Amino acid sequence: MSNNLLVACEGTIPLTADRFAEVAHRRWPDALVRQLRPPRASAVNVQVVGPAGIYQINYFRDRRSFSCDALWPGWGEVAAWLRSVVPDDGQLLVAVDAALTMHVTLTPGITAAEFESRAVSHADPGWTAREPAVAAMLGLP
Repeated sequence: MSNNLLVACEGTIPLTADRFAEVAHRRWPDALVRQLRPPRASAVNVQVVGPAGIYQINYFRDRRSFSCDALWPGWGEVAAWLRSVVPDDGQLLVAVDAALTMHVTLTPGITAAEFESRAVSHADPGWTAREPAVAAMLGLP
């Protein structure tokens, strides 16, 4: 498992960069929230100092994904928060480690504890047959 969490959507995330910056600042009032200009791939960068340590969350300009460099114990909290701020329009939202060794489907209302209990190891045989939409979205056979 890598130390980077990626959260990807099968389509466009219905959340503007301005709105993401606003909700990030509300969640972490002491964070450094910056809106970035092209050619940067990230539209918004949030630098958080909290109980889970120091980490960054990026919302990408293509409005299809987020990244977070927090360590594993903080992933559930960040992923659950991201799911809570992304409007539910029925699209698949999936958290995956950058090495593609595991994933969690982020359903509306997911908690940090549920994130850990729902983690699917990609070493487990048959997971792609059970979750073909996730496998296809991640580009896995």
